[in-house]
Amino acid sequence: MRYSAALTGNEFLLYEFKVVIALISKGYSANQIRELVIKCNLFKYLSSNSIKKRVNAVLERCNSLEIDFINYLAQTNNDDLYRIASLSSIIRTNNLFADFMIDVFVEKYHTHKKLELLEIQDFFIHKIEQDGTIAKWRPQTINKLKSVFIRILANAGLIYSATDLTFKYYPPLIKSINEIKCHLDPISINIISYS
Repeated sequence: MRYSAALTGNEFLLYEFKVVIALISKGYSANQIRELVIKCNLFKYLSSNSIKKRVNAVLERCNSLEIDFINYLAQTNNDDLYRIASLSSIIRTNNLFADFMIDVFVEKYHTHKKLELLEIQDFFIHKIEQDGTIAKWRPQTINKLKSVFIRILANAGLIYSATDLTFKYYPPLIKSINEIKCHLDPISINIISYS
């Protein structure tokens, strides 16, 4: 299994995700989207340094979704649907985060048990022991990924507090779950089917 630390620079990116979804639904190609985002600063960044990297990350995520789902999202103004779609696309494109969701998060979420920061630490220790690539990463990279995972969960609406080393869960407020289930990855379905 190939692991990447790319999430350290490309976290949840919900606004950027919405921009790219809208452009894809209008028929723009990946190259046209890159050009428009960079030329017109559609992500509204103060500095252009990270635009190319971020647009490529968001395009990769969007490419993991079916075009029918992209078109459906573009017609809705439901932020909860966008959050779940973004989470699903991250799970589909980042094996390390997908493993974290399977190995740690889903069980805790379904049993209403609090997720401890120690469990996130243990997940990374286990992955370092298992995978030579992760073992070569700097400790700062591992620490950054831990923080990013927490922020992704918070931005997706799956947790709401990062204080006192624990998190509390609340189900995402999704309307029309039955309409979107067929477009999601199995991990996201497992999470929201409990909601």
